[in-house]
Amino acid sequence: DDIREANAVDKDYPPIYELSEIESIKTEDEKNQLVFTKVNYDFSQDPNASDKGLSYTSNKIKYFVEKEDPTNQNSKWMLNREMTPFDENDSLVESDMTIHNILNGIDECIFYRIKDPDATRTGNIYIHIKMGRKDDGKYTNESTISVKERGAMPTS
Repeated sequence: DDIREANAVDKDYPPIYELSEIESIKTEDEKNQLVFTKVNYDFSQDPNASDKGLSYTSNKIKYFVEKEDPTNQNSKWMLNREMTPFDENDSLVESDMTIHNILNGIDECIFYRIKDPDATRTGNIYIHIKMGRKDDGKYTNESTISVKERGAMPTS
């Protein structure tokens, strides 16, 4: 839902890859993040009134993975969601920043877009997750989710 409600996906996160490069993406890649902006419009304000700041606030949302145990090279990954709010003057509201752990026990998690010259904007955002059972690791589940990128940032 976060992605569907996004107004703009960051141009660099997730990275755009050629289809042939998808197999080489690694969870530990520092660019393996999903970053986008969600705008909260204030419809009670006149968007053309320059003395009141912007007629909206926004949140920068970032999904990223990190090791559950940074001291263990074989540690599983955990998925986190960070929200950074900005007020009607486009200033950071640092006191309202949040980071929540979403999912633990991940073997692999990658975020990416596929280079498609025929797609509007960048097309789809893909999230690939692989998880195994904790007790014996014998059974795994691998899923790839695709969400259509939409929207655009408002102009000020």
